[in-house]
Parts: sequence; structure tokens; C-alpha cells
Amino acid sequence: MQREQFLRIRRNSDRVGIEGIQIYAYHGHRSEESTLGQRFELSVQAFLDCSAAGHSDDLEDALNYQSLHACVTRWVTTHRFHLLERLVEGLAAEIFRDFSRVDALQLCVRKLSPPIPNFFGHVEVEIMRVHPRWLEEGRGEAPNTAR
Repeated sequence: MQREQFLRIRRNSDRVGIEGIQIYAYHGHRSEESTLGQRFELSVQAFLDCSAAGHSDDLEDALNYQSLHACVTRWVTTHRFHLLERLVEGLAAEIFRDFSRVDALQLCVRKLSPPIPNFFGHVEVEIMRVHPRWLEEGRGEAPNTAR
């Protein structure tokens, strides 16, 4: 259900994205990760109807990406989790709480220096979530903002 709703919303919505958010935080299963910390990189793709802002040119009608960035930074730096999956799941819930216009999210978190011997890449977890209002019983179809 969640995936089908997400795909329907993504297909019929506008998108506001922030790429390359780099944050130093303390997440990880190993003790040194939660003690020493490390850099994480996040991307946020928010799906919503942007038409009001497109017509009004008023920030009040838009998804303020500076506020969205602040929300992401606050969440990632004030919580500690063992798993990246828990980090992005909680972040999705926080964004939906703070930004009621957002219908769906695609979030990716990358651990840029994972503690894996002889590995110089990154690991990442990406999720696609739909605002809970679209999953409630009897809610029906996702929004159709196709032009």
C-alpha cells in the first residue's frame, strides 16, 4: 500500500529537493561511532503541490527549504541511533509533523566513512514514505496535481 501510494503521489506531484546536506553526528552500532561521531550526507526529496507558490511568489505558499534544512539538521544532531534505517524513519516522521503540505518523501542518508576494513566508499539507506494522512482508512486516492 505504502509503495503504490508513494508512486502515485510522485507521479502526480511537484518536487522540492535538497541534496548534499552534510552533518557531523553520532549514529552507529559500534561504540566508537557513537563516541567519536562521523560525517553523514543526506538528501531530501519532498513531493507536494507547488502551484500556489508558483502563482503567488510568496514564501508562505512554498515549502521553505531553509526551514526544511534546519529540521533535518536538528533531528540528525539531537538524536542517536544504532541504525541508519531508524534515523531516516524518524526523520520522515519529523518532516511530516513539521511540514503538513508534504504528501510524500524520498530520503537518503549516507555514512561517508563506515567502519569497514579496507573499504573507502560509503553506505546508504534510502526510504520512500507517504504522509500518514494518505494511509488512513477510507482516505482514497493520493492527490492529483497533474497539469
